[in-house]
Amino acid sequence: MARIPTPEEALRSFPGMVRWFNPPLLLDTARQAIASALFGQYADRRLIQAALDTSGDNQCAARADLSKRITAREDGSVWIDFVADLGDGFDSTYAIAYLLGRPSLDIQGVGALPRGQVLIMGGDQVYPTATREEYDRRMRAPYAAAFPDSKNPDADHPLLFLIPGNHDWYDGLVLFLAKFCRGRDTALGSWRATQHRSYFAVQLPDNWWIWGIDTQLTEDIDQPQASYFVAAAKAMPPNAKIILVCGVPSWLKAEESAEDDAGKKEFYRSLDYIAGIAKDEAQNATICAVLSGDTHHYSRYSAEPSKTQFITAGGGGAFLHPTHQLNDKIAASWVRTGQTLSLTTEPGGEHKETDTAACYPTKEQSRALLRGNRRFVLTNPEFCVTLGVIYWAAYLLLSFGQSDLLASGMFGQMPGAFWSWAAQILRNVLSAPMFIVIAGILIWSLYQYADEKSPTKKMRLSVPHGILHLAIVTGLTSLLPPINAVLLGLAPGSAWAFWLTAAEFVVVGGLLGGLIWGAYLSRVCGKDGHHYNDAFSAMRLDSYRHFLRMRIQGDELTIYPIGIDKAPKRTDWRVNEKTAKDDQNEPIYLPTKSLGEHLIEGPITVSTPQVQSVEQVEKGT
Repeated sequence: MARIPTPEEALRSFPGMVRWFNPPLLLDTARQAIASALFGQYADRRLIQAALDTSGDNQCAARADLSKRITAREDGSVWIDFVADLGDGFDSTYAIAYLLGRPSLDIQGVGALPRGQVLIMGGDQVYPTATREEYDRRMRAPYAAAFPDSKNPDADHPLLFLIPGNHDWYDGLVLFLAKFCRGRDTALGSWRATQHRSYFAVQLPDNWWIWGIDTQLTEDIDQPQASYFVAAAKAMPPNAKIILVCGVPSWLKAEESAEDDAGKKEFYRSLDYIAGIAKDEAQNATICAVLSGDTHHYSRYSAEPSKTQFITAGGGGAFLHPTHQLNDKIAASWVRTGQTLSLTTEPGGEHKETDTAACYPTKEQSRALLRGNRRFVLTNPEFCVTLGVIYWAAYLLLSFGQSDLLASGMFGQMPGAFWSWAAQILRNVLSAPMFIVIAGILIWSLYQYADEKSPTKKMRLSVPHGILHLAIVTGLTSLLPPINAVLLGLAPGSAWAFWLTAAEFVVVGGLLGGLIWGAYLSRVCGKDGHHYNDAFSAMRLDSYRHFLRMRIQGDELTIYPIGIDKAPKRTDWRVNEKTAKDDQNEPIYLPTKSLGEHLIEGPITVSTPQVQSVEQVEKGT
């Protein structure tokens, strides 16, 4: 029997942040993404789970009612937590799980905020891909340690509801369904998952509802899911108030990726469809807030004239995404009507315009963080080595057929003919047909990589980038044979010269290529927000982590966005000596210093009488 590791040993063994620029990982993630997309087209597992769930509409509506398991507190309030994009590095994931599991948080300016009676996970519960091992060590283990499971009759077991993100879909949703959609209480620490499908509708006191939708990888609502929400909408009493949870912030993705207005409408298709169900099947329902993860920052847009709040809060543990590329105003589609989304509104009251952008980190902080890509070589050595190997392969192709020059009589004339020799090699390289082929392949590859929609702008990004990499190849190809001959006396074409040149290309070329790649990402991301995912994943920042704590009371929704500026290091955790069986409020690991939790903004107040119902939005009243 294998020995169970001690808490100290387990702490040391937990994974760090995913190294996204590790080439084998990039290839494996791409392979799984392609496979899952194809699988989703021809064998959508949402259809299978719906077929296995034989519950009728009435039974689905009945189990949405959580009144028997969730009761309002003495003041009539119910508390809900929302977190998304967790399951990356242990330290950032556990830091947020630790805060979520505390009985209450004393936040400056607002006082004690009790633990949520419901925890909503908004997608991407694991990185980089959905495997059993990654789910267990990157997601389940941190959450079980932060809020240990307890069989004590007096223990608190908040309900857990989840929707999948794209990373959960990379295995075709197999493990997500197996772990969280069993239709019976399933423990994640002391939280309890109870749902039957990868989407859910739950009813809370005061006619509040939470709808969590699963749009798979293509922003698509399958027919059984649509029927499920139709049944839920029909069961709603009049004047229902809905918090809608989706896996992707369509309002941001449309701005980033759509080429025209028609393309933007495709991104809003799922949101409009679900809102349309609420309009057609429920009586005077209001969608007060739309919550999403997927993008790993905090931002809040207020819709005008509907007053619906669109909040992205993907701060559960994954690497940070920037905010400086966000537009202050977005022309959006909501309930198939035009809306203006504003990033610059006050969090409370009537959400009036202000000069402050509702995002975390601030745009100024976001731009400043890009300086971290100056260390690209240090943070992504595997990628830099790969660049060096590519340069060396190009050198072999360019030097093929050049043996007469490399082994010419100039070798015996060193050092006086050094520059003549290097210049001659350079002239031969530039005039070789293979140079045109290599240059074409390189620039074409970088053109495809360029994060831009316009072909002209893609050329502006890719051509200068490609020229710099070609300069490394031609420069090292011209200089290394003469240098090795002069300094080490190695005749070109010898075995020692061959392997030394290979090592030089990998080390020197990789170093130079990494510096160029880091500078490129910093430049294009800082200027126009291009490649923001790559620029920030390369740095693997675990700072500016956050989650939402929400209170519903009567007709009012109050949202407390809680953040920590920096996650603790591994050495900032210690084993809790008070941890005991069945004591859920004693986590296994404690921080050695305060996490510095604070309000990002707000609190955000949403008074439902001030928000237009979905019927009013469509009518434009």
